Amino acid sequence: MRAGHTAPFLLAADRTVTLVDAPGSLLGIGIPLRLGTVRFTLRPAESLVLYTDGITECRGTGTDQYGDARLVNALAAAPARPTATDIVRSLTADIRALMSGHTVDDDQAALVVTANAPPRRSQ
Repeated sequence: MRAGHTAPFLLAADRTVTLVDAPGSLLGIGIPLRLGTVRFTLRPAESLVLYTDGITECRGTGTDQYGDARLVNALAAAPARPTATDIVRSLTADIRALMSGHTVDDDQAALVVTANAPPRRSQ
């Protein structure tokens, strides 16, 4: 359930980024809740990236928002075979570069889940 936040992204091992079609309505505003289930398996080195609109709607010195396109580019620019921490650090650095000292007016949160390669079995 997205609780009204923007749809998550899937960062593949080859650094392509795709939107995860995950329907869901706003949580806690009194309308009947509409829930959807999306199931998939993260392969080794793939990451699921969930984030609040405070990231895509933040603004720097100009009037342009950070936006989905810049978020996709920041995710795709993550190092090869990144950990979840690498992705969050890369994203945070890119947001700070845009903000360049401006204050944040909305919550900014990201949750990244990255699949590791299974351990090798000893023979």
